[in-house]
Amino acid sequence: NKYAQRQYELPLNKIIGSDIDDVYTIKNQQEHILNTIKSKGFIENSEEIFQTSTGKEFSALLSVTPISYKGEDSYIGMITDITKQKAMENEVRTIHKHTKDSIEYASLIQGALIPDRSLFQQYFKDSFIIWHPKDIVGGDIYLFEELRDKNECLLMFIDCTGHGVPGAFVTMLVKAIERQIIAKIEHDKDNEIDVSPAWILGYFNRKMKQLLKQDRDDSLSNAGFDGGIIYYNKKDQIIKFSGAETPLFYIDIDGSFNTIKGNRYSVGYKKCDINYQFKETIINVKEGMQFYCTTDGYLDQNGGKKDFPFGKKRFSKIISDNYTEPMAEQQTVLLYEMMEYESMIPNNDRNDDMTVIGFTIDKTSEIIESKTEEIIKYEGVITQNFIATCVDNIEYKISSIGMRGNVSTTVIEMCQNIMNYSKSKELNCNEIRPEGFIEVQKENETYFILGKNIVSKDDKEKIEPKLVEIQSMDRVGIRKRYRELRKSGQNTHEKGGGIGMYEIAKISANIEYNFEVLNDDKYYFTMKSVIEPKVREKKED
Repeated sequence: NKYAQRQYELPLNKIIGSDIDDVYTIKNQQEHILNTIKSKGFIENSEEIFQTSTGKEFSALLSVTPISYKGEDSYIGMITDITKQKAMENEVRTIHKHTKDSIEYASLIQGALIPDRSLFQQYFKDSFIIWHPKDIVGGDIYLFEELRDKNECLLMFIDCTGHGVPGAFVTMLVKAIERQIIAKIEHDKDNEIDVSPAWILGYFNRKMKQLLKQDRDDSLSNAGFDGGIIYYNKKDQIIKFSGAETPLFYIDIDGSFNTIKGNRYSVGYKKCDINYQFKETIINVKEGMQFYCTTDGYLDQNGGKKDFPFGKKRFSKIISDNYTEPMAEQQTVLLYEMMEYESMIPNNDRNDDMTVIGFTIDKTSEIIESKTEEIIKYEGVITQNFIATCVDNIEYKISSIGMRGNVSTTVIEMCQNIMNYSKSKELNCNEIRPEGFIEVQKENETYFILGKNIVSKDDKEKIEPKLVEIQSMDRVGIRKRYRELRKSGQNTHEKGGGIGMYEIAKISANIEYNFEVLNDDKYYFTMKSVIEPKVREKKED
């Protein structure tokens, strides 16, 4: 027909009656098509590349059906040109990759703003932190700062407008204003400023409205945040709290559950008064009291049989039932209860970013400055670009060549394991989701590398026997086993993993691992490596 004439760039009188090889000019194309017909009996919308008489290639969908024509076995075929659609698909794919790479890099920047968890260890007897952005980046952020004489600290937990990229932009603005606040307090060398969470919320409110031009009637921006500010003086054993549409929960020493309501007023936004005066609550604390702060993402997550929000009532019951447990155990229960609740609704999506923080008051004492140094801490999507960034950080922060190489190797292997194994927590979903947690800390001259990610039951059955074998060997045996595996070519990443575990073990002074049950098919896999400096033994004469 005329379509064929235009598509193959041949006149009809040359197409009709011509040999099929003169039309299908891509090498071995006829053979490929006929073999497909023989195996399946027909071809339906097979994506093929065709070539015109002038050599120009185009993409098309091919459908071929066997027929009988004038008593002979024949085929009737139809093609539909999809060259423009393919070009558009490739353009969209390129844009998507560029956007995804940009957002993943942005998550590294946002992750760098998250405070060093070792600071919590200096101020609190025990603590946990849940920080789960809904997307790769999010609108929740928590900030923790030491003040003046190291016996004071500020904890801020903030839920900015939206989530994803818009929310992440607002967190950058929050961090910039927070640095102004801390600078004002730090410059108060004579301790004349009475640190007030209510004043801090008011300062945030004024600055956000000014920076976003919300003090003008024609402002197009309507961003802001809800959240809470906690000031803790360890020496005086007092906590001051002020919240913007956000409460603070605590367990008293008698085991009673208590709630401190926040102000029914947000920070920023066009509707908020720039001169609003926030109120604060002062609590005299004692050793053993436990405090819990959360953004609304946890409390408002839908689930259950009726698709209702999780709510404060369920949250308070979990705390009341488990406050005698260590904070790490309480964190596990909170995560498990939420997973169970939201999974009761089929194909249920996470509504919002989630941040939950818990801490236990320690006895009164002077703060001893920690010698722990954070090298890397990241939670999110693991990519080759991220691994390269990790190696750059390690090279910059670790001066010893030997330690630098061992730490880099361990981090690379842990990241590769996450990229090869990590799954989502959904039942029976075994697609690779290269997301996890990587942390590198230095204490004195010892390095601690921690990796966490979700694995399937099948993954556990592949990984665990190798770790059990590693735990049963000494360093010499591990090195020998590693050489055997490497020489044999078995247990590479592509063939089920394993050799990377031995590579980590042979350079580690100690490794620990744990598989925590998430559901019938998934486990939360944790692996920790301890790398110590080599001690040269003096040879005897």
